[in-house]
Amino acid sequence: MVAQAELATITGLSFLPFTSETMLAAQAIMQAFKVQGLFDAIYAATAINQDSDRSILSSDKVYDMISGIKRVDPRDFVKHLIKGRE
Repeated sequence: MVAQAELATITGLSFLPFTSETMLAAQAIMQAFKVQGLFDAIYAATAINQDSDRSILSSDKVYDMISGIKRVDPRDFVKHLIKGRE
């Protein structure tokens, strides 16, 4: 629970709801981009449908092959946060 509370304090990070539209988009992503994992497809569909800049925080390079997704590596994100606090 503490880790979740800390995540909620990060500026610009938001948690988005799961919708039926997300599930339909996830199925389309799995077919169009040959994404094997349902979680990966749902995460990508959520970013495409509900995030204005279509960014995903992940080290998983599967998102690099999905057009319209901007993958941000968590290591780079943390470096950016640390630099911003200095």
